[in-house]
Amino acid sequence: MKENNIWTKFLVSFSGQIEFAVFPAGVFDNQLYIQYDIVWGPDWEPLSGLCSGTSQLASSGKDPEKVVFNLPLEMVFGSTNVFGWPQLIVTVRAKSYFLGDSLRGYAVFLLPPITGPQELISQLVRPQSATILGEWLSWLTGRHPELADPKMLTSGKDNYLLKTESYGYVAIKISMVSKDLRKLGYDNQAPVLISGGVYFLQISKMVAFFLLIIAAAATAVNLPPSCRKPVYCDSKLLHYVQMHRIFTDSKTFVDRHLFNDEESTLAAFDDLLKETNDNPTKKQVEKFVDKYFDKSSELESWQPSDYDPNPQFLSTIRDEKLRKFAKDINNIWPTLGRKVKQSVFDNPDQFSFIPVKHGFIIPGGRFTELYYWDTYWIIEGLLVSGMEKTVRGVIENLIELVNKLGHIPNGSRWYYEQRSQPPLLTAMMSLYLRATNDIDFLKKNIDALEAELQYWLDTQVYTFEIGDKAYTLLRYYAASEGPRPESYYEDYTSAQMFETDERKTQFYVDIKSAAESGWDFSTRWFIKDGSDKGNLTDIHSTDIIPVDLNAIFAKALQNMAYFQSLVPNRIKAKHWDYLADQWSNNIQKVLWDEADGCWHDWDLANKKFRKYFYPSNVAPLWMGVADKPFVAANAPRILNYLKGSHGLDYPGGVPTSLVRSGEQWDFPNAWPPLVSLTVNALEALELPSAKELGFRVAQTWVRSCYKGFSDNKQMFEKYDVEVPGRIGGGGEYTVQTGFGWTNGVILEFIAKYGQRMSLADKENETLQNEPALNTDSEPWLGRSESRQLRWDSAPGRADTRWTEWQSRAARWHQQYAARDLTTRTQ
Repeated sequence: MKENNIWTKFLVSFSGQIEFAVFPAGVFDNQLYIQYDIVWGPDWEPLSGLCSGTSQLASSGKDPEKVVFNLPLEMVFGSTNVFGWPQLIVTVRAKSYFLGDSLRGYAVFLLPPITGPQELISQLVRPQSATILGEWLSWLTGRHPELADPKMLTSGKDNYLLKTESYGYVAIKISMVSKDLRKLGYDNQAPVLISGGVYFLQISKMVAFFLLIIAAAATAVNLPPSCRKPVYCDSKLLHYVQMHRIFTDSKTFVDRHLFNDEESTLAAFDDLLKETNDNPTKKQVEKFVDKYFDKSSELESWQPSDYDPNPQFLSTIRDEKLRKFAKDINNIWPTLGRKVKQSVFDNPDQFSFIPVKHGFIIPGGRFTELYYWDTYWIIEGLLVSGMEKTVRGVIENLIELVNKLGHIPNGSRWYYEQRSQPPLLTAMMSLYLRATNDIDFLKKNIDALEAELQYWLDTQVYTFEIGDKAYTLLRYYAASEGPRPESYYEDYTSAQMFETDERKTQFYVDIKSAAESGWDFSTRWFIKDGSDKGNLTDIHSTDIIPVDLNAIFAKALQNMAYFQSLVPNRIKAKHWDYLADQWSNNIQKVLWDEADGCWHDWDLANKKFRKYFYPSNVAPLWMGVADKPFVAANAPRILNYLKGSHGLDYPGGVPTSLVRSGEQWDFPNAWPPLVSLTVNALEALELPSAKELGFRVAQTWVRSCYKGFSDNKQMFEKYDVEVPGRIGGGGEYTVQTGFGWTNGVILEFIAKYGQRMSLADKENETLQNEPALNTDSEPWLGRSESRQLRWDSAPGRADTRWTEWQSRAARWHQQYAARDLTTRTQ
């Protein structure tokens, strides 16, 4: 970096210790020792400290799997740039006085680029023999192949040739102090520098990711396009089609497929631009699209072979109308079944659809793809319907995407390639295993499940400081160039208010990162003057550590540890279990708000809690990653928080937030996944009153959806909490029908509560036998009055009682919730 046209230097100091090594299979050597080497790039100068060292001999103590070394580390460097950032190589050896010391493994760490103390782990791996004879000799002598120069592990050269096995892991505790690093333009708290997932990478992945970090830190970030297909993600053709508004919905164009190959299509459009001096009319562009793009579907209808119009669970439902409603929902599955046409497999380059082998259930409406997080609740419903074979095929499709892309994208379209959605794959596998105990299926796909988790560790991990401590958690970070292809016009238009290209780029990243969350869009991602005020141009989703994402990921780590124990692989089980504990502990330390008695998202920019109601606040309960003794001790406080928020008081469901912004993931919309999350979180409190409240929330939701179904003969993706059955609104597109996850959650609730739930369709039926409404938090609603509220869901019947309820709710909001229910101007 230059300062006043003179190259200057920054200083970096590392101090700490190599603490211990863990061998999950047990320690079979009486005496072990470690050697370390620190390596650095050509522009780095060591000023003090030792670049290598050897520990004393050590053995396991009370823990038969753990050997403690506590070998000190300390070095000071000076450098002109961050290329060649120091790395630590740890070599573990067993002492032998007869055959010579033998290797037990190597571990590599990127010394942390963020200031402050950190605890890091890295897998201990050792090379395997390339021949059967070599493997036999290793077994016979207890000696394993060694690298001629372990430093090759930090260079990336020929690493892909190594065949290695995991043998355990090494833990270090280290602190970094820097001087003049930020002054020279390197922000060692920026997201690009702090993808702490590098600390958990296998050696073969470490170098590539390390180089990515350094390149991003040293220069302005050169982001990749949204996907590898220019027609759909990064071309003048895309820009002109979307900005001319050839289609009202931007998604329509990128869902069309080509008549010819991509190269010739782009060349033809370049010819059109030359003919029109880069100014084609809307009619010319429309004519081009009609000539070169096919609007026929890539999919064909598909009826699952295990579909049963009368599944067994229906017999457990006592209420006749509820049973009929459940059967109607079950009968929707075949209408949402799709399979990829053979033409997509034959000519994959002509389609934006990523082909998958098995049939699947689409969400519905404009969403004609396999979507990542939608699939979790769809699977829950399919399993209630007894469709295990379909579920297996759907999971295999997701695993196919992992094998093709290295991760599961937002949906099975190429234009979703550079962003994902909440990592629920292991949770889906867990649901399937619970229903089938199909361990062979798990064994077959365990590597893909692991690869999906590793993707999140590689790309979404963020290390940050609170006080004098550093923590590592996930945030959404979908870093790619330009607008979302499927919402190109909307994003491009919004970005024009920003004056610089850098700010526009950050806006696009934040927009895509919010879409990656599934909450597209919400004031949850808005930061203006340290609050949730503002509009879509105030979106800063990459500056927020979300509760639900980290709860989902902590559960995914727990699931992976359990899966590895089933395979079985004890070493990997221990590794993932260690990470799961670390993640759960960080959730508790960072996201638990002792003052409110609940969890909250963390604002990285302002270093404070975002103290707003969202159902996602209780996601650690839903995922079961909060420590059970802690939950038992704090359950009454958490329940009081939920009641005091008034988020559970509405007649049509649980609102996504308490802010009326016009965004679809805000008030007054209720979304099925969040209602399911809330009910399961209440159940997890293990309090009778919380369980009753969970039942009431579930029954309210089922009744509301039933009324909407009775009125419209369709199920919808979202509903309005203020009026039962009323369709939700807001956002970038009209409300969609179908709808996969809505049906899944309804069936989940009916399966859970079917024996006691009813639709209460009799005109004079009251709620006397249900838990009383929370009159302590509703001063306008007397207990005797609450008992007389009718819940009338009969189709087509004018329901003045709901009008009365809505009027009272409006008065209550004016008096008690005006602070949160503010109207926003976008």
